[in-house]
Amino acid sequence: MYLIDGGEELALIDSGAGYGTQAIIDNIKKEGFNVNKIKYLLLTHAHADHAGGAKSIVERTGAKVYSSNLTAKYLENGDEDAISLTAGKEGGFYPSNYKYQATKVDKKVKEGESISVGDLYLTVFNTPGHSVDHISYLMKSKGKRYLFSGDLVFYEGKVATQNIYDCNVYEIGRSINKLKDKNIDVLLPGHETIVLKDGQNHINQGINYYENSIIPPSIIY
Repeated sequence: MYLIDGGEELALIDSGAGYGTQAIIDNIKKEGFNVNKIKYLLLTHAHADHAGGAKSIVERTGAKVYSSNLTAKYLENGDEDAISLTAGKEGGFYPSNYKYQATKVDKKVKEGESISVGDLYLTVFNTPGHSVDHISYLMKSKGKRYLFSGDLVFYEGKVATQNIYDCNVYEIGRSINKLKDKNIDVLLPGHETIVLKDGQNHINQGINYYENSIIPPSIIY
């Protein structure tokens, strides 16, 4: 999860799975932020580790939930099969008693759409592959370009491939290639190492793998 400070408004990127939501809120307060300023919850995709905590975040902040059309469909229906949570439970990634909480989505965003968070703006990119509903957000601030890449691309160009019905390694490559020449400074993925400088170099490593007909290493193993 990431907290975006737009001055008069704050936003969260993704919600976590719903475990420890109160601890997350407490941490935000400890950093000196006013939780009442959290106006938006921007989701990258509907997988439980990114959207399963949406309901508990909304209950504590009143934030409006933004997502892609498909993420909204899955989240509003609490559809555990559609997000491969059923498979995740069978594989031991989630406890069998974990429940995906259905949550209303307030706005369905599209490719190229601009979202304002106070004095900051984020642009939506459709980036399917890790999941069919995946989107990423590009933000510009103080001369730098920040990419919230969710589970699209990671440090050293790695990806997140899984044996689930809608994970498509070919589509991952197409989506990463959309980021070519975007001059990303800061790469902020949904897991593992964050990149605070020369983020485009790591994206380009992913692009280079695909250009050489190689599937990048996966962070999931």
